[in-house]
Amino acid sequence: MVPAATVRRLVPAASVDRDGEGPEQKAASVRAGCVWEHTGDSSPIWRQLSVDVSVQLDMEDADLVDGDPTDGVRRAAADLTTTRQDFASKANRTKDLGGGYVDYYGPTEELTGIGDEAVSLSHHELAKDGAHYDPEFVEIDARLANAEITVKYSSGANTGKRMIPTSEAAVRKEAETVARSLVNSLKNCTGCTR
Repeated sequence: MVPAATVRRLVPAASVDRDGEGPEQKAASVRAGCVWEHTGDSSPIWRQLSVDVSVQLDMEDADLVDGDPTDGVRRAAADLTTTRQDFASKANRTKDLGGGYVDYYGPTEELTGIGDEAVSLSHHELAKDGAHYDPEFVEIDARLANAEITVKYSSGANTGKRMIPTSEAAVRKEAETVARSLVNSLKNCTGCTR
């Protein structure tokens, strides 16, 4: 779904895990991810890409979905509404993580052109003494019909004493590239049915 060239550029040596094995346990979702670390001449570069595509299936029995709609599209839309509310509650805020660290959240952003609807949120941890602790992290959650797509991408440089996050704009751009690739692949999939 994501072009191989994009994965190789963002996270060389990616691995894929499938949920469920064999004909009796067909996968309800496929998760792919990779942690990539590269030490260069000047500073180590750290990047991580995680992709999750889940499909909300139509259910015949309302008891199977605990009162949620039996229609997979409506359940997927409800899930994204919940994510959107969670992102909004964190946006432009800080969260004290204890131990001298604070999580700084950026704005939430509605994204156009990525599925039927999509939203993103960025954050990074910072030590209270000013030393960055975590790379910049962007999560994009999108919906295309009954498919739920989550892309998480983070990047930073480790100077030995502290992590320096890659700019939020650069990390967001790469996460959006992956999310658009996934959605376009699903749109163009002739074997994919609802």
